[in-house]
Amino acid sequence: MAVTDAVCRLVPGVLSDEECFTGESHWEGLLEYPQYTRPEVWESRAVPEVLRGGNDALIRRWRRMRMLERTMEKRPDLWEKLSLSEEDAALLEELKKERSRRKLTGEVACRPVREEDVEPVDRIFRQARNYMRRHRLDQWQDAYPNADTVRGDIERGEGYVMTYDGAVAGDFCLTRARGINDLRVDTHRHNEAMKKLLARHGFQFRGNILVKEAEGHDPRRQAFEKVLK
Repeated sequence: MAVTDAVCRLVPGVLSDEECFTGESHWEGLLEYPQYTRPEVWESRAVPEVLRGGNDALIRRWRRMRMLERTMEKRPDLWEKLSLSEEDAALLEELKKERSRRKLTGEVACRPVREEDVEPVDRIFRQARNYMRRHRLDQWQDAYPNADTVRGDIERGEGYVMTYDGAVAGDFCLTRARGINDLRVDTHRHNEAMKKLLARHGFQFRGNILVKEAEGHDPRRQAFEKVLK
């Protein structure tokens, strides 16, 4: 029965889509990507967000990366024989970066920003400013944001920080005056890292805008929105 099934699957028309067998383990020397079904969350394990987003290109990319990852980890004998394409090599580099990122094992929390948070938040601003400068992004390259920005958020009651194991790890401003129906954000048109992050979390591109910038700096930004359910 196993042999009959394996052979019949290759007969044109038996399966509705060629990908039904080309994506299976060992077809091209790779193990198959993980399979998920409903419910979306089961025993604290969730279906990856990329698979629920409906973006076919991102889904294919995620599946291919997982195939490379599983083969590398579970079947080193197959991995040694594998000939990587340029696309696979690029995915492998991204996978290495993904695996090298710090894993969150401590407690993550959110609370209103306080005066003692101003210096660590401003330090994060400076780190972000340096990152953008290294990547030639003309964003945050003047005096904004800074410590006074954080203090203004405190006065209006709109400032919050994210903490990791009690230490300040991020800062944001949330205006509640009109209710919370959506989240809006803008970023520099060349800030690819930020745009990829927004896409992974369901933000949709809404158009190009101009922001107030110091003279000599690029005011062009791209706006994104996520409508909350």
